[in-house]
Amino acid sequence: MHLSVQGSAIGVLILVSSISNGLSQEVAQCQTHITDELKDYISEMQFEGMAAINEDNGLSMFTCPDPNSDPETCFSSYPEATSIEGAAGWTEPFDQTIRIIKEIDVTGTRWMTISPDGALAAMVPKRRSDDGAEPVRLIHNFLDSKKNVLVPGESRILFNPDGEALWGRDEIFWTCRYSTVFFPPDDALTLHYAEAEACGDRNRPARYDQVRSISPYNGRDFIDLPAEYSVSKEGRSHADPSIEPFAKSNASLELHAAFNTGNGFEFQEPVTMTIPFEGDWATSPSRRMLVGRISSEDGTRQEGYRIRLLTIIDPIEPDIEASNAGTICLSGGRATVSYDERFVAVHHHESSTQAESHAVEQQSSTSESVMDGKSSDIWLVDLMNGRVQQMTKMQPGQFALFPQFRSDGWLYFLVRDQNRNVEYLATSDAAIRLEKPQ
Repeated sequence: MHLSVQGSAIGVLILVSSISNGLSQEVAQCQTHITDELKDYISEMQFEGMAAINEDNGLSMFTCPDPNSDPETCFSSYPEATSIEGAAGWTEPFDQTIRIIKEIDVTGTRWMTISPDGALAAMVPKRRSDDGAEPVRLIHNFLDSKKNVLVPGESRILFNPDGEALWGRDEIFWTCRYSTVFFPPDDALTLHYAEAEACGDRNRPARYDQVRSISPYNGRDFIDLPAEYSVSKEGRSHADPSIEPFAKSNASLELHAAFNTGNGFEFQEPVTMTIPFEGDWATSPSRRMLVGRISSEDGTRQEGYRIRLLTIIDPIEPDIEASNAGTICLSGGRATVSYDERFVAVHHHESSTQAESHAVEQQSSTSESVMDGKSSDIWLVDLMNGRVQQMTKMQPGQFALFPQFRSDGWLYFLVRDQNRNVEYLATSDAAIRLEKPQ
């Protein structure tokens, strides 16, 4: 397999200390750059991306009256964030509606992913290292909370963007049909993917190939990214995730290519490409775009996000190209991409300077976490014009984390309120509103 990387890994970067749009940090102010190639790609995805495919296929969205409903009419029965204690100012950055889907009864969630219809949320709850319990993931079923499903293990669970399957990578790769979550074997509340008939793994290759050969991208060839399954350390501290793991000149990216043979998909052996000082990659729903974090060459800080477009030049060789399509000057956790691929969302922690300023504003409070002044917010990037915008404004001691889009543009995220020792699963229509003509 031949892979090629186009474009500088770092680019032209000018270091400045600035306060801009509420984002204060020493970052590489490279001026967020979006190439014409990326703009053309985004325009194409409005008609050929997974959002359009799911809409054409009539994917039913959680809380929406029907598949043809205006997305803004969804969640109308769920309370607005303004109705809960401590949520003042959350929507302040711009006009949007934030609604509360669920109060999470266990704090310290380590990561979260959302199904394309928004009906399922997979999480790993915090656990004590000395309690002797095996790690477990919890899939919240918003259609029936009595059927929440436990999945042994702790690696990230991903959902096929067409809502047909879910995936994980523990000791080995595994996948299950989406229906197993709603109808687990024998109505059990624990899903053992190594045993379930509607699941498969590398130890049961025939079943594994059958399940994962569900046409995930309208029959298109696609590229899978094993790194997305890894355990995330995000949300464990009051700072953006460390840049150190990929702050190296030999940072690598592992890819799996899958090609439609006309009789299912043929998966190639993993291949590796070297992309210096870039990593923590996330793939877009179409699996044709990557968004990764950029490290400074000395490994001390994040200098932004790199956007790369993947092109399969030759499906037989195969030959894959990863072109440099843009740079976003922002620090934060692992990115997520909307289903129409126009928006990128990340969570970003306040810098020390901002935290001190925020604490002064709230100095009447006696809460230790409030007096620390720390918080994190969701930031939204419009790839059509490069606009970077703060979406939420959390209070000190509150942390907006793990943004995840569903197919129609609603953006889910977790709010950890340490002042009240509670977590909320919330959702915002910010991207939906931004997409409408002004």
